[in-house]
Formats: sequence, C-alpha cells, structure tokens
Amino acid sequence: MRLRSATFLLSLLVAPVAFADPRAYVLSAPSTGAGNLDLIDASGAPSQHHFVTRFGVSSRNWYLVADSDHQRIYTTGEGNAFIETMDTCDSFISTLPGLGLNNGMIAALPDGQQLALVNPSAHEVVLLNRSTLATAHIAIPVASGDAPYGIAALPDGSALYVTTDFAAVFRIDLSTRVASLAAQNLGGPQINASIVAAPDSSAVFVANTGTVWKLTVPTHQRAEVNAGQNPFVEIRELALTPDGGTLYAAQLDNVNSPPRDRLHRIDTNKVSSVSLSAHPLSVAVHPDGATVYVALAGASSISMFDGPTMSFIGTVGTDPNPVRVRFANVPPLDFRMSVSPTTLSIAANDSASVHLSTVACGGNRDIQLRLYPPPGVVAGQYDPTTVAAGAGVDLGFAVILGTPPGPKNPITIVGSNGLDTHAVTIDVTTTACVPTTCQGSGFQCGSLSDNCGQTLSCGECAGTGDVCSGGQCVPRRCTAWRRCPKGSHWDEVECACVAD
Repeated sequence: MRLRSATFLLSLLVAPVAFADPRAYVLSAPSTGAGNLDLIDASGAPSQHHFVTRFGVSSRNWYLVADSDHQRIYTTGEGNAFIETMDTCDSFISTLPGLGLNNGMIAALPDGQQLALVNPSAHEVVLLNRSTLATAHIAIPVASGDAPYGIAALPDGSALYVTTDFAAVFRIDLSTRVASLAAQNLGGPQINASIVAAPDSSAVFVANTGTVWKLTVPTHQRAEVNAGQNPFVEIRELALTPDGGTLYAAQLDNVNSPPRDRLHRIDTNKVSSVSLSAHPLSVAVHPDGATVYVALAGASSISMFDGPTMSFIGTVGTDPNPVRVRFANVPPLDFRMSVSPTTLSIAANDSASVHLSTVACGGNRDIQLRLYPPPGVVAGQYDPTTVAAGAGVDLGFAVILGTPPGPKNPITIVGSNGLDTHAVTIDVTTTACVPTTCQGSGFQCGSLSDNCGQTLSCGECAGTGDVCSGGQCVPRRCTAWRRCPKGSHWDEVECACVAD
C-alpha cells in the first residue's frame, strides 16, 4: 500500500466542533417498500452506543445529510419529488413539498436555510430555500451522455462541488451561481462517487472506483491517494475526521470472489486497512474523531471501529439494508418555542390570547418568559412569567382604549433557560373600539359603560313597581325605607342599609 501525496492532509487540521449529545441516524432502503430512519444514541463510550427508535420515511430513499448546525437532517432519493426533514430536537419527520424534481444526492449549505439537490436527468443542481421553497436552477455543462451525481458544499459557503458519472468535477460559485469544470479524467468511471469537503474549505476529496483524489481549492491541483486495491473495486463512500486530519474510505467489492470489502484509514504518513463483510455502503466519523461507523447492508447493522487502531468495537443492529449513516447533535439544555396563532387582530379596550408551546431538547430547566408588546398593547396582568420545558401556557394581550387602529409592531416573546434563548413573534393589528349596547349586554335598566369611554342609560323600571338591580328590574322586597347611617344607603332590593 502506498500514498502518493504524503502531506495531503497535513494542512487540513482544524479545531473540531464539540457535540453535546451526539446521535447517529441510519437510513435504510429495503428491496421493497419504504425505508426507515434508525436513531442510535452515540453518546458516552462506544460500547454504550445503542439503538433508540425508528422513524418511517415515505419511500425508498438513498440519500441522507446533516445540516450545517447539525440540528436538522434531510433525506431523499432518486425518483422522489420531495425531501423529508427532521429536527433532531423534536424528532418529527415532515415533508418539503412541491419540488417536482428527480432528486439525486443532497447537500446542506452552511447558512442553515438552503439545500442543494442534484437533478441527474436535467443535468442541473437546484438550490432550495427550505423556508420559502424558492428554487434556483444551475445548469451543469456535462459532456454528452454524462450526468451529475455526487455533491458537497464547502463549509465556508463559497462553492459547491459536483461529481459526474464520467469522472469529472464541477465547481459552482455560489456568488454567481455558475458551474465551471474543476477537473476531469480522474482515472475511470465514477459510479456512486463520493465527495467530501475539508473542514477548512481548502480541498475536496473525490472517490473514483479504487482511487481517492484530492483537489485543492480554488486552484484544483490534484493529488492521487492510492490504497493499493483492485482499480475496479469501488470506494463507496468517504468520511473525514472533524479536524480534517484523517480520511476513511469504505470499499465495496462487487467484482472478486470472495469480496475484498475494506475500511481504509488514510492519514499523513500511511494507509491502513481492515477487512469488512456484508456489503459496506456508508461510513461516518463520530464527533469524537476516533470512532468510525460503517453501514453494512448485508448484515443489517452498523459496525464500529476505533479509528486510530482500526480495531473492531462492536455492532448496533439496524433496519434491513442500511445505506447511509450520519451524525447529528442535540444541544445541551436546549429548547424550542412556537406560538399559535401568529397573527392577532384586537379591538381597543378588548383582549385576545395565544398559546405558547415549548419542546425540551435536553435538560429540564424552566424557561423564563419576557413579553414585549408594542405601544398601545399590554400583556395580561396574570400572564405567567415562567414555563416548564416541554409545557405550554396561554398568554393574553389587551389594547388600551384610545389606541389608534392599524398594524402595529409585532409582539415579541423571549424565552431563556439561562443557557439558551429563543424568541417568537406575533403580528398584531388594532381596530377601533366596538361599543356595547344595553340590549347586547342584557341590561333592562340603570347605567352601563359602552366599553369605549361613554356611559349608556338603559332606562328605569317605572310603572312596574320593580326596582333596578344589576341592570335587571326585580320585585321590591319591602314597601318602606328608612334613613341609613353615613357611609351607607338604603337598598330597595335587600330592604337594608348597605355600604356606599
């Protein structure tokens, strides 16, 4: 085994980002029917990693990616005109609809909002804003008969790199959204080619059958890393350690008998390998930088290895035919907030309420609430100031009498648990005060506020022999009255002196 570029990883070392609560997600694609997404608790020692639960996906997906902040994952597949997404906080799968694409591989851009999807049949990459669903189509000028396949986003957000079936690599400048050729003739067909970007955005690594290539960014100087295997044996997938110092390659052998399936470890001074079995399709490096997960489709499991020593640690069972494995993170003591409704229309001297919901993503600290209504709007006197993580509360808001009608600045609700802070907003419009009436309030007599600063006279009980009490004409209880002490008056209903 040999390494043609002995320093090809040395310049990539960067400080890894610590994961507070790492999880592994394993996507399966059974031979028939829809697949599943298995959740593995990957915290603690590798020997303690274990299966947690399983989520159903809508079809037989093949592609899985964790987004830039590692708190959301996406899955899709060829022939699917949609993307399924899961927030790792609440572990709920939802669908981004209406794409109308023959989705291929997928990448998440570092802004946390955009996704890049390869559309092989249209020879393009489509940028999708996951919030607005706005799309931008970028043509890939491939040669006749060629098609784009793999994709990777540079962590600095400057470019995308796309591989093709005919061993070419294209760069998409995200400032201009134009694709240009970065490299070609990388030594053979690139069926199922894998591409990964260095964490410092200085290079991309491309797997081409039995060869791994490094392309520097932005000059695209190439260096070949040859692990010494049969050139017709496929490197199925690549994975870099978080610091960029070591590259791992899962080798799938569909040619030889018995198959020469391997896990390769490639660093600055050597290439080491360990034999695998049962059809390895995916590889990922744990955030600790040392534990390596390999998805074995034929064994319906994840095999774990200690990367530095390449020693086997153990397995975690999965759904049949696992095809992708990725790590994601749940931050410590984090939470989410949402509010319903998100729009209010409130008349002057009236009120309305919203329901604030929270989701606990870890820990159980109470969330302190601060309410910021715009001028003319006030928070309810009895609105709670705290809510338990995972619980919900109703919050009331009133409009002060005399507030001019029209749109106002949003109401902002800020929640903090001492370690993390989130905010939600409510659009609010005020309307003119709506006066009440004697009839509408059920008053037969006496006086009544019209709710808009005026007093209504609702008449008397004359001619009936009744007396007015609380807006109602009621029979007298006595026929005579007497003088009452100072500070009280005679109540004809009670036939008694009552305090003023």
